[in-house]
Amino acid sequence: MEDFFLLKGFFMLLKGNKQVLLNLLREVYGTEDVTLAVTVGSHVKVYVTRDGVIHVSAPAMADVGTIHEVAKKSRDGTLRAVEKVRKESLEMQKKISEQNEGDGKARSGRASARLSRDDINELYRQAGDFMPPLVEKYAGMIGCDCNHITLKLLKSKWGSCSELKNINLNVLIMLLPEELRHTVIVHEVCHLRYLNHQAEFYRLCCTLQSDYMENQKKVKELAGGIFRRAFGS
Repeated sequence: MEDFFLLKGFFMLLKGNKQVLLNLLREVYGTEDVTLAVTVGSHVKVYVTRDGVIHVSAPAMADVGTIHEVAKKSRDGTLRAVEKVRKESLEMQKKISEQNEGDGKARSGRASARLSRDDINELYRQAGDFMPPLVEKYAGMIGCDCNHITLKLLKSKWGSCSELKNINLNVLIMLLPEELRHTVIVHEVCHLRYLNHQAEFYRLCCTLQSDYMENQKKVKELAGGIFRRAFGS
């Protein structure tokens, strides 16, 4: 029976439907927090993102039995990594909450500490772990491919998406609460399908995140304080 499902998963993957294989991987790891990306690489890779999600990337023509075996062999070490990352994530969320509180005070006329070079380097590290898997996840949900992801320190915007399907993301996104980080990434990913801000674009954003419109307002409210911390007034 297991071989049947593995074979079925292989053909579903070839047709562009990854759900069968994704379900198999979730059974292996015993959690729903698993994402799957089809890549142009030659190896199956398993890693844990900064929000504790298990991310599996595999070549489009990879043998599903091999993917399944890699997942089983990596299970114990991966689950230990999930536990460690989630503990670190809680500490990071506490720090971000304190930072956002400081931004609120800055908007009330009180000074907020400028980000140091070490702070910026840490944001790059966090963004490298957090953002690419999330872009792949949301892009897969709308049936689009992102050609290239670039992380930058931008002075006036959260990100951009080009006609060539290249996405730029501001590392300062990591100073937003996690739900709002998703909002910004959803926005840029939806530009893979719609370059302009037409009605279809916003409908697609709301499909990926039901609270998108309300969250956009929150992002704008926090933007000034965060950019001031990075670049001054």
